[in-house]
Amino acid sequence: MHIRRPLTRPVIRILLAAIVVGILLILLFSSRSELVFALHRLSTIGLRWTLLAGISEAMSVLCYALLQRKLLAITGYRVNLWSLLGLSIATDAIADSLPGEPVFSSAFRFRQYQRHGVDATNAAWVMITVLVALALGLSILLLLGVLISVSFGGHHQSEELAVLAIIVLGLMLIVLTRISLWLRVIRLGLRLNRLLPQRFEQRITPALLRAQRVLAELHLGIPSSLLIGLLGLAEWGFDLGCLILIFPALDVRVPWVSVILGYAASQIIGVIPITPGGLGTIEGSLSGVLIAFGTAARHAITSVLVYRLISYWLIIPIGWLAFLAITITARRAGRDRSAAGDPPKACDA
Repeated sequence: MHIRRPLTRPVIRILLAAIVVGILLILLFSSRSELVFALHRLSTIGLRWTLLAGISEAMSVLCYALLQRKLLAITGYRVNLWSLLGLSIATDAIADSLPGEPVFSSAFRFRQYQRHGVDATNAAWVMITVLVALALGLSILLLLGVLISVSFGGHHQSEELAVLAIIVLGLMLIVLTRISLWLRVIRLGLRLNRLLPQRFEQRITPALLRAQRVLAELHLGIPSSLLIGLLGLAEWGFDLGCLILIFPALDVRVPWVSVILGYAASQIIGVIPITPGGLGTIEGSLSGVLIAFGTAARHAITSVLVYRLISYWLIIPIGWLAFLAITITARRAGRDRSAAGDPPKACDA
């Protein structure tokens, strides 16, 4: 008998995406004068500043690749930086294009780690630690943005956000630097696993024991932890730099009081998997914060649209080309192994 899976979660996600798109369309039609102004300003944008913004965005991708390379090196694996650059751009394109993310981009990244010889346990640890480092970096930017807005913007209601940012920052530091905490979680999982039916226990226990063995061999000292945290912060910082450089490109004063807070808040909202790459949610929330702190609506909308043109729309075609190149290279490697008589790897895609 075929049992149909419940469709509640996909239906809710589709409805939320439709609502967001509907709100975005309403905002677009109600802000036609600002959009006309934005299109006009694109023809007079400063190319030097725009080029610097593009370089800053490229540095953000580089820091993302360097973060992965550092973590893979800690686990004992050396992966070429160019390979990780292509992988970073490709996974960004997948995340920015497909609904239901980060499922597909994470699966693709996991397969590519394995193609480079990384075992499943280490690959999973690297992916989780990347997320922790990025969360740490974004928490630092959020805290900085809140402190600046409270000190110079007169918006004292943001103090609650500062407390939240400090709490998140502390938790991320603990998770990033304390391998012993990870081992305690695994030991707890082993104890709880005994309560499961035997068929599940037999599947889960070996994986937990492998993770425990791998983590026990890792040595994540203070210098490595600081470097990982700095790379996570730099990834967001250069992306923020892309946004900041757009303002002088449009001959607009940089709204220092609100730009860091607006950026961090919009990226947090964009993480919610409603639309691919936070399409609509990032633009709306970032523009809203900038306008709320006194930036003219037409200047805020224009700056945000140009920033997203570089950091979102430009990444998609480049990333899919990188995805195609990675896929072709992997298939050729699989055919070469088959011709040499070696068994093909399951992760070749």
